Amino acid sequence: MKLTKPKFLIEAGKNFKFIKDALGSKEAVRFKISVEVEFHEKTEPISIFIEGERASDGGWSTRRLINQNQDVLSSREALEESLESIKGQVSEYILQNALVEDWKELTEAMNEIRESGYSLVEWGNRAALPMIAVTAYGYEALFCAPIMAIAYVNEGTQALAKNDLSYTSHCVQRGQYFSGAEMLISNPNKWLTDRAITGGIAKKFLREPIKIKVSELLKSLAPVNGWASTTDAIRMVAYELNDNHSDLVESCKLKTENLPRTIKEWMKSEPEKFHYSITSEA
Repeated sequence: MKLTKPKFLIEAGKNFKFIKDALGSKEAVRFKISVEVEFHEKTEPISIFIEGERASDGGWSTRRLINQNQDVLSSREALEESLESIKGQVSEYILQNALVEDWKELTEAMNEIRESGYSLVEWGNRAALPMIAVTAYGYEALFCAPIMAIAYVNEGTQALAKNDLSYTSHCVQRGQYFSGAEMLISNPNKWLTDRAITGGIAKKFLREPIKIKVSELLKSLAPVNGWASTTDAIRMVAYELNDNHSDLVESCKLKTENLPRTIKEWMKSEPEKFHYSITSEA
């Protein structure tokens, strides 16, 4: 039996396509979208707000606020206290589970990522930390929720300094979620049998900014008709990193002479992150 898509979904799809086309215009530099969803079982709707600004790479830098009618903090004092409380919960978790040394290494990686100019929240989302935290699979899952909690604390602190209480409140809510008992893995000793993985996860997190840059360069440096070959693409991206982004290479603890091999390994193991096209042969 053929399934027919409901009319309301067809109409919604048309409206979303209009939004997609508008945001696809190179002339667009900033947007705000507000969506309100009502439910039969709820007396109050859920409001979703999405804001975005055109980034230097031509893409969109976005942030999302969801008001699920939770108590939204409005005073600076309450927000500051909540941010400190989140940090305290994370610190207590790390201490209680003897993860201090591992956390120190990851904290250094986070600091270096921030110094590279990236938002820790954006970086964490790109590294799929929320998904890993929710699935609680593998040794690295121990750190994903704490990292996201601290990322929101950092972003909330910056928003508070700009007197953006609304976004600070959002960061507090997200930080409380990731530092809550339901997200922090209890009794994690079963994950501690292979501690060698920790160095790998810190390295993975640390190198996310340069992976993002490689992805950008594969597009921005590509000839009009596409790359002549994968080898050519890797070589040109490595040259560009070495010539104009050496500080980023150094901060991510990479050796310039190994860049071609490293980029090739990333493209092979994470093809979904590195999109590029090869010139079709006549």
